[in-house]
Amino acid sequence: MNFSLSRNNIVSLAFASICLALFAYFPTRESVWEDVATMISFFVILPILYVIFILKESVREFDLSIPHFTKVFALSTCFALLVVVLYAVAIFFSPYNESYITDISPVFQTFKGFTLYHVAFILPALVLVTFFSETFLRVLRLPRIYFLVFGGISFTLILISLLGLPPIASPIFALPFMILWYFKTENIYSLIFSVFIGILTYNVLIAKALLNSKI
Repeated sequence: MNFSLSRNNIVSLAFASICLALFAYFPTRESVWEDVATMISFFVILPILYVIFILKESVREFDLSIPHFTKVFALSTCFALLVVVLYAVAIFFSPYNESYITDISPVFQTFKGFTLYHVAFILPALVLVTFFSETFLRVLRLPRIYFLVFGGISFTLILISLLGLPPIASPIFALPFMILWYFKTENIYSLIFSVFIGILTYNVLIAKALLNSKI
């Protein structure tokens, strides 16, 4: 396994870390829309500018095409999906952060609120964070071990912090990333799909069983 880093790799990792720091400490994040705007700025716009003006690469390097269907791709995606769904169900029956239930309960009281929360916030957040943690890092051509560690940790910590989920929920984000990496089939769509279903499963259980909402 290649652990060596070139000068470009080191500079790129430093830049990616700066993007994460800017997102974490940006002072005006007081609403959902500010969160989304901040993610677009630091996880999409800045990385694209870095690739174009610093790395002198084309935006075509950001390959967002649908991957070719193969048996390995299908099986690994289904395996990742199954794992996160089972884990989401498991954490529902274990101790979790009561503040998450308190914060989210007003949104989950109605089907409209539940749907808007997932469609207007959860899904865009997953797309933006996955773009940064998977697609952008791939363009940097980091050694695979650094792609796994930096990308997986970034993907997990950003979403845990952003969505206000209890830390015990972190494998919902980390496991699909690691499973798909292991089978070398990781891509933005499989990650978004797997993780979204995991979050949705957990939140549906909360909405139905804890908040007695008609979801």
